[in-house]
Amino acid sequence: VRFEDLIYHPREAVKSVCECAGGRLRSDDPSQFHYVTDSAKKGDAAHGDKSQRTSYLDALIRYGTKEGRYQGFTQADLKYANSRLNR
Repeated sequence: VRFEDLIYHPREAVKSVCECAGGRLRSDDPSQFHYVTDSAKKGDAAHGDKSQRTSYLDALIRYGTKEGRYQGFTQADLKYANSRLNR
């Protein structure tokens, strides 16, 4: 599953994952697919400071560029991911 597919085409990506696992979406009607636009991280103890949590729009802005997508990864991380994921 490619990151950009989850961000820009979530319904189609989820449908493909469901079908790969032998399942299906509950409905083929696109209006029945609901985006979660708030942060999925809830509560005071959920993954650090609340100011660092992202909504759907925040994630598009923060990670929707090549620079943002790879931010935080070392060259060793990227080399390992490339060797395992691009087969």
